[in-house]
Amino acid sequence: MKELFRAVVRPLDRKDDVFRKPPVLAMDGTLLAVSDSAANNDAFGKSGSQRSPMGYPQGCVIAVVECSSHAVLDAVVDGFKESEQIVSNALPAHVGSGTLLLVDRGLWGLARRHRLRDQGTHLLWWTERCKAHQVREVLPDGSYLDRVEADKHSKAAGTV
Repeated sequence: MKELFRAVVRPLDRKDDVFRKPPVLAMDGTLLAVSDSAANNDAFGKSGSQRSPMGYPQGCVIAVVECSSHAVLDAVVDGFKESEQIVSNALPAHVGSGTLLLVDRGLWGLARRHRLRDQGTHLLWWTERCKAHQVREVLPDGSYLDRVEADKHSKAAGTV
């Protein structure tokens, strides 16, 4: 199914598109409940503890969506206990040169940022205030442009 999805899915790119240039995409994650079966429980897991699992199994879904049409262009699914950052690393980003990608703060990562920029993607990334080390410019709406540096874990792992 993954191969079929990736072979068929394309941006809708309607001629009357409000966001015609550049194409605007968004990447975000969510948790979805799946059928309560042994196979899904093994694949995705349930909340609670091993002794007393609760509710339905849940999958962590990270998707790239075309903002104008809401078409899902790419997605990855993993167990709910995996972090959005780890799951999104498997996403072969359906974005390219000249695309504006809006990214949620839960997906922040310098290696991901560099990979996307190397593809020619323009980024608008929501990050937590504590990640801003050097505010470069405060904009009229109160938001700001800043310089973000690698944390000690990224530096130690050589992923800067």
